[in-house]
Amino acid sequence: MKNKDYKSYSYDQLLTFEKQGPVLIEKLVDQSDKKDTKIKDLKSRLEHIDETIKTSVEKKIGVKPGSSFRNFFDKLYDDNFGYFAGGCILLGFLHLKINVNLPIILSAMGAFILIGPGIMIGLMLGLTVLETIIKFLIGGDAQDKYQKKYEKLFEQIKKDKHKKPIELIHKKIEDLDDEKSTLYVERRDIEKALNEIVSLKRRAKNKEDRAKIAAFNNKARSAASYVRASLLKEILNKKKWECPYCHKMYDIENKNYTKLLDADHIHPVHKGGLSTKQNMILVCKSCNSKKKTLTLRQFCKIRRLDYEKTCNVLEKMGKDV
Repeated sequence: MKNKDYKSYSYDQLLTFEKQGPVLIEKLVDQSDKKDTKIKDLKSRLEHIDETIKTSVEKKIGVKPGSSFRNFFDKLYDDNFGYFAGGCILLGFLHLKINVNLPIILSAMGAFILIGPGIMIGLMLGLTVLETIIKFLIGGDAQDKYQKKYEKLFEQIKKDKHKKPIELIHKKIEDLDDEKSTLYVERRDIEKALNEIVSLKRRAKNKEDRAKIAAFNNKARSAASYVRASLLKEILNKKKWECPYCHKMYDIENKNYTKLLDADHIHPVHKGGLSTKQNMILVCKSCNSKKKTLTLRQFCKIRRLDYEKTCNVLEKMGKDV
């Protein structure tokens, strides 16, 4: 699944995403957990293959010298550590209670904090020394030689009989890891988008509003061209023309007068002004370029023009002021 660019979503899409996002995250987590289970099963198969190879090797060359004691040591330390530790603490408790005759609570605390751990450390050291002695008696070289022989035979059997299955399992694990990474990135992006959902919605709303305004402006400009043509026809046979804003008189007998004039929206388009005859007026290019998106009052104030006189002229012409 491709990662989505939530910044490009519309406002309505973001509203839907805000509701569906948590559900999507749950689905992605569930998919990731299922892939973890598959990876675990595949790794168990690899371990099973290793055990099968180990059994084959030991059938051919026997077990490692001293391995019985090593297995006993490991089992005592790993599998039965809880029982071993409990037994040491119990011995410590009995020692303090019988020999020192402390109260039960103090005996329990002392056994748990001092005597029990002390007994465990002593026994572990004793077992380590015993293992070293046995290794010395057996011969360190024998174990090293066995290990080298074991590893060589192990790798040989692995290559001859289990190479393809192992490679296939590793490939599956690698593919699952890649799929998990993709799911993680997708989930991270969704979580990030949900954390930023308020700003994303605000940004989308502003973008859509700007698009609507732009569309309206384009439509207004298109309509304005028709109104401008109509206004120009009204002064077609005039010789003199006065700008209703600056009240400057122009000679329009020349046929190129249309280049001196522009049609202006009295109430600006971006403030809701319409492209109608009532809201549009022919003005000189200078006034039109300076007025831009200003209201008529703002324009007259900035250019120091007579606002009341301008309004009276426009009203006589039937314009909306």
